[in-house]
Amino acid sequence: MIETIIFFIFISLCCAFFVAEKDDRSFLLLLVSTAWLLGLPLLSLVNNSFPFSGDIDDWNYFQLAATPIHSLSDAFNFSRFQSNSVQPGYPWLLSIVNHFSGHDLYTFKSLNILFLILLSLVWYRIATLLEGNRFGKGMACAVLLCTPLWFYIFILRKDLPIVLLHNLFILGLIEYRIKNSVQSWLILFSSTILLVLFRVPLVLINLLLISASIIISLITEKKTISAIIKLLVITGLVTGTIFVLYNPYYMSKFGIFSESRQLNSSGGMIEMAHSIHNSSTINRTLFPLLYVLTEISGLNPNTWQNINVQWLRGITAIPWIILGIPLLCAGLITLIRNITTNVATQTYNPNFVIKQNKINFENQWIVLFLFILTYFFLSWQVGDTTRWRLPDIPPLYAIALYGWYFSSKTLRNKCILIWLSSIGSFLTIFYLLREL
Repeated sequence: MIETIIFFIFISLCCAFFVAEKDDRSFLLLLVSTAWLLGLPLLSLVNNSFPFSGDIDDWNYFQLAATPIHSLSDAFNFSRFQSNSVQPGYPWLLSIVNHFSGHDLYTFKSLNILFLILLSLVWYRIATLLEGNRFGKGMACAVLLCTPLWFYIFILRKDLPIVLLHNLFILGLIEYRIKNSVQSWLILFSSTILLVLFRVPLVLINLLLISASIIISLITEKKTISAIIKLLVITGLVTGTIFVLYNPYYMSKFGIFSESRQLNSSGGMIEMAHSIHNSSTINRTLFPLLYVLTEISGLNPNTWQNINVQWLRGITAIPWIILGIPLLCAGLITLIRNITTNVATQTYNPNFVIKQNKINFENQWIVLFLFILTYFFLSWQVGDTTRWRLPDIPPLYAIALYGWYFSSKTLRNKCILIWLSSIGSFLTIFYLLREL
């Protein structure tokens, strides 16, 4: 067990060393070491109190982790889990860890700490590309302090590797828009292929985002031949991927045999999405507010009466609700101002000039806005504001950190004051009425 955790620490330190800019290496190595020193005792404390969430998923994953591996080819045989799991990614990963560490719940959960640390390193690179090293270091810290994701460290579920893969895809997309390098395409394809193992429906978001990004780049493309080639390449790739997702034979190669994870019209993921949408009990009118809040159970006094896993899930969202949301508002206002540029245009009267706002499509923050909007639409369809939308929480944190770094002090303080006054008044009225 100890050897496996040391190996996880070694992997994270190596990744921090290689992704860091030269001047930032000592900072990232110290940050990763601190994350492990604080994360492992905290995980041990929570694991002793709440080993399982009470749902059947984490218990099943714990049992599936004991699936034996007899050979190297057996290790990559995803069909081993076909009768127990519709997506083989997470049990496959746990079975590999189990092969070296033994059947230990704490070791399996420590893998989630590794995923969160790697996520912070991914966002160090994304934020550095967006706004420079200072913003990159700040975002690496912000992701490690992303408390809505902490809950998924403490339970045995596949959410954090999905968040990591989808945010790795964002990195590849932004690098593609800036450099169009082989590395960017490698990141895009590897993250998408691995995502198939964990949650197939989210692959459609990747296809949508890369298609939208290509179309946006074509708007500013000056070389017609290059633009046509890019369009043909992305059309072929998207068509080929959809064909694989539609075909049960190819999906079986990924260990996916359930129709609910296949893209077909009868019993497939599209029909399943409609079914989930119709059965959801979420209030559609309050959906945008609930979506931004991420989790509101911690604001309910009934949640605090029983110290259980749902209590833990509620309190991890409170720091974001109190401080993150007003900074998100400040960041959104500042970003929209910076992305839109004033362009002077002449009307039919040459002496009359007006100014219009025009979107700067070359700004890389466009990718994050597209990502968040796509996840908002997906969550709307699914009727969920918590688990399904987790991958867009780090981008929301990035916008909030942008508000902290780059918005004016007046705007920032105004957003915080208005929000705290509003939420304080609402909670006061709610609790007073509750006592009546």
